[in-house]
Amino acid sequence: MTDRPAPPIKPLPPLRVEPTAKGFRVMEGERPARTPAGADLDLPTQELAEAVANEIETARGEMKGGKMAMESLGLTRLAATALDRIAPKPAATARAILEYAETDLVCYRGDRNSDLRARQDAAWQPLLDWLAERFNARLTPVEGVMPAAQSPLALAALAAALEKYDPFTLSGLGLAVQTAGSLRSEEHTSELQSRETISYAVFC
Repeated sequence: MTDRPAPPIKPLPPLRVEPTAKGFRVMEGERPARTPAGADLDLPTQELAEAVANEIETARGEMKGGKMAMESLGLTRLAATALDRIAPKPAATARAILEYAETDLVCYRGDRNSDLRARQDAAWQPLLDWLAERFNARLTPVEGVMPAAQSPLALAALAAALEKYDPFTLSGLGLAVQTAGSLRSEEHTSELQSRETISYAVFC
């Protein structure tokens, strides 16, 4: 018995970005690229759409066994999360993010006269001061690691800010606060549209 030759690999349709009424869509040939849940891959900015298209194109080149490596699709996964999971119920994601403020990492400090406390105060207090000025949300630092309740007024102010964010911003922010354990610092923030800083976004 002779081995049959492997069937030729069907070329994947080319990727491109086209404008829509509300933003930009990633296309595969003449059809929209789709998320795992089947939504069109519609994105708010051309920069983000092109970054996602380039990411998918790069992942295609690294395919093994006909599958793309998910670790190569960071932006694409964030965008799909925004469309599939957050857009239908953005308030639920905002509430989950807000929970980090209730026990924010930068509010828990070492012993008052320790070198650790001095370093924490120098690095973290400016972030809390900025948060208070920017959002009128004053979070109170405490000594030790035991949970301490934060001001309901501060949490309400942060909740109001989160309500204004679109699903793409919430997607990036959700990943960032989960990684950092904190809602803090505009200087380390970006919306999902900024590919260079998305993994370090903490609060817009």
